[in-house]
Amino acid sequence: MIPTFDHFLRPILALAAKGPITRRSIQPLLAEQFKLTEAEVLQRFPSGSSTILANRSGWAMTFLTKAGLIEKVSPKTYSASPAGLEILKSHPSEITEADLKQLPGWEEAWEACGRPEWDGLHRLRLAGRLPRGRADLLRLQPRRS
Repeated sequence: MIPTFDHFLRPILALAAKGPITRRSIQPLLAEQFKLTEAEVLQRFPSGSSTILANRSGWAMTFLTKAGLIEKVSPKTYSASPAGLEILKSHPSEITEADLKQLPGWEEAWEACGRPEWDGLHRLRLAGRLPRGRADLLRLQPRRS
């Protein structure tokens, strides 16, 4: 089963601490780490717009960027920020959405993008609990930071 985006937060941050990452480069690494099957890696939303793995890992990267834990070092390329390295030390096993919301600047970062942080449907989608066949109602893709 493909993990929800929040399960990707710490693994992606750990990868960014080892060296520069891109949204594409992390997908095979996450697939290996979470022991995803080829079918899971290729699984798309019913709308066909993107793979579930790409969408969820993209959201995790968006959250890490908004939290200031990863930062852009060149086009489409990110590395762990000093704050990200500290969070890795203080959170050795897991980083949650609640942890990110406690960081200074979290609310301001989401307000700066000009839309509400979440609504109920997006929460359901990211948690993998949107009713089957209804994911096509949500075409929201993570904003590129």
